[in-house]
Amino acid sequence: MSDERPPGRLVLVTGEPGTQPHGVARAVAAGVARAVHVDVEALQDLVVAGAVALHDPPSPESVEQLFLRWLAGIAVGETYQRAGFDAVLSERVSGDFLTDLLDFVDPAPVHLVMLRGARTETDGATLGSTDLSGGGLRLDLGDDPPQEVARIVLARLDEGLIG
Repeated sequence: MSDERPPGRLVLVTGEPGTQPHGVARAVAAGVARAVHVDVEALQDLVVAGAVALHDPPSPESVEQLFLRWLAGIAVGETYQRAGFDAVLSERVSGDFLTDLLDFVDPAPVHLVMLRGARTETDGATLGSTDLSGGGLRLDLGDDPPQEVARIVLARLDEGLIG
């Protein structure tokens, strides 16, 4: 690996139900010169035996597996970052769990992109309820395709910088 390139950026794209964080993250990665998309949720599929789904309320074992997949996703992203790639991670996470995930990347700076769908009276908890002291790029989506959302994300990525 070459030490001549500066490290890439770490970008976390997340979204509430009904949004497309994986498609948007992949389109964001495709929109820059050197990037990798890490679908963090897909890492759960690597657990061949003993996988525990995350339910409400979560069990200690399910939280442990969730944290393991986050650590694995961050490790993959950081490996590519060191080689000069932007690492775009996608994961559906909100509320206190989002704060936990961000703690795993601390102290490294991360660009946080939170996708929110169209608001309705029946919506439950939203990403907006997470206290990030004003950090992160929050985008309210209509029916825009991932490529269009990615174009907006790339134009406004600096607004999502945390840390």
